[in-house]
Amino acid sequence: MKKKSCKPSSEPQPAPPPSAPGLTLPSASNAEFRGALRDALENTGNLPVTHGVISMSNQDHTGLDERARVLLGIESDNWKLAK
Repeated sequence: MKKKSCKPSSEPQPAPPPSAPGLTLPSASNAEFRGALRDALENTGNLPVTHGVISMSNQDHTGLDERARVLLGIESDNWKLAK
């Protein structure tokens, strides 16, 4: 088995493909896609995401409630959830 060199190549490298084969991503100006995404998010309740649980509506596009807000303190050099 031949070892690969770690030196940068002076030969031009091919450009990566714009997307995965068979995957067509919509453009940012695609109003139909954006409308469908908005409608889907507004009709999905209690969706867990990295920063909380969201339930969006047509009146509230933040969707975060009290479950997304916590108060922490430091006790004995450790984080502690304040009640």
